[in-house]
Amino acid sequence: MSAAPGRTPPASEPRPEPHHPVLEEVHHVSQGSFIDNGPVRGPEAVHAVVTAARELCEFQDFAHTGDYGDNGFIEEYRTQVKGEPLHVVVTVARNSAGECEKLVVNHRPRNAMLLFSREMHRKFAGTPLAEHFLADES
Repeated sequence: MSAAPGRTPPASEPRPEPHHPVLEEVHHVSQGSFIDNGPVRGPEAVHAVVTAARELCEFQDFAHTGDYGDNGFIEEYRTQVKGEPLHVVVTVARNSAGECEKLVVNHRPRNAMLLFSREMHRKFAGTPLAEHFLADES
């Protein structure tokens, strides 16, 4: 079974590397905010977080991707993490050179966002990036 246009296949299916503007953008980012336990700083750290987050997504069903305003990019998609539905909105602010300067990722609903955060903490356990995510269910 192949994925519908705009949708990446479930983790059980082979996942071709789609053109993913946000992953390309983060090579220049100075900071990113994901769960808001403080911003993730530096392009390598932000890229690691975005890549790990994408690996947790069982699929990505894009509702919208594209530029907004003079210096922005936005993408909106639905996904699942461990079977829990998750709605994600990613906004990118670009600097005057057109490079990603800031990245903000919003997740809803709250319970799915908390699950996502705990899973990200597990992925980064033992690294400085773990502190940006929730360690337990409290």
